[in-house]
Amino acid sequence: MSVLIKPIITEKMTADSELYNRYGFVVDPKANKLQIKDAVEAAYGVSVKKVRTMNYGPSRKTRFTKTGVQHGKSNVKPITPGQRFKVVNGFDAITADKPEKSLLAPLKRSGGRNSQGKMTIRHRGGGHKRRYRIIDFKRDKKDVTAEVKSIQYDPNRTAFIALVEYTDGEKRYIIAQNGLQVGQKISSGEKAAPEIGNALPLSKIPLGTIISCIELRPGQGATMARSAGTFAQLMAREGKYATIKLPSGETRLVLANCFGTIGAVSNSDHQLIVSGKAGRSRWLGRRPRTRPVAMNPVDHPMGGGEGRASGGHPRSKNGIPAKGYRTRSKTKDTNRYILERRKK
Repeated sequence: MSVLIKPIITEKMTADSELYNRYGFVVDPKANKLQIKDAVEAAYGVSVKKVRTMNYGPSRKTRFTKTGVQHGKSNVKPITPGQRFKVVNGFDAITADKPEKSLLAPLKRSGGRNSQGKMTIRHRGGGHKRRYRIIDFKRDKKDVTAEVKSIQYDPNRTAFIALVEYTDGEKRYIIAQNGLQVGQKISSGEKAAPEIGNALPLSKIPLGTIISCIELRPGQGATMARSAGTFAQLMAREGKYATIKLPSGETRLVLANCFGTIGAVSNSDHQLIVSGKAGRSRWLGRRPRTRPVAMNPVDHPMGGGEGRASGGHPRSKNGIPAKGYRTRSKTKDTNRYILERRKK
């Protein structure tokens, strides 16, 4: 390996050599300071007192694209305005592009309308047609080993899903945990090892373990920490209850015989996605939204007004304050299980 590539000859470097006896070189990026010192002393017959290194080059912003993780100067130029700031997931973890037909179900969209055809939820409609993937949230096939066949994309959720096949031939979809690999063996039940992808009762999981897909009631199926990149932590156990710190920051008691899955949920890069254009929102079934301050007073509490007098305190169309207003009932029976309120 040639450590010294060439000397740096600039006006500033010439002044530094005359005033401070300092010299600059372009060196091999893999060379360390000791190797640079030895190379300079061998080449010029001098004694080097100190070596300072610096990396030069353009700032590089990571982009997650369909062809994998690429840098700001990617191979594809932004030839349309929608591509300029677009950041999409690389889908590097995905290993299959066709779903398992036996685990698909039709999914009818409502377009935000109720049974009478009246719009009850705004900003919904259109979007690409989807089919529902039947997910095994209960993990109720106990003490039977399953092999991970593939990691797949699910249009109905932010997390990736894993197709697993049990030793008796049955196939099921589960939420894929971060680090779950094709060919890995997983299982659920009290006898399962506390490893990535295995589902165990909270009473059998070591304290401090990162978990996800947690039941709130025994046998109900996973309801908490299911979206992309989320995880909870098992903090303590006392009696028949376990203490869990949830992704929202809430600390609450859950029955220790409820099941949880070891590991964080996959697709943690989901939070980095930037759609780049309005059309991508339309593909997802989201219709345009009008800013409340642009409405008239008859349409929204924040409507009307001129200049600086417009707007007011942020609130919903029904008048419920936003920005931290607490809407949970103070008389709710399950408040006694919450040790610390959520932080976000």
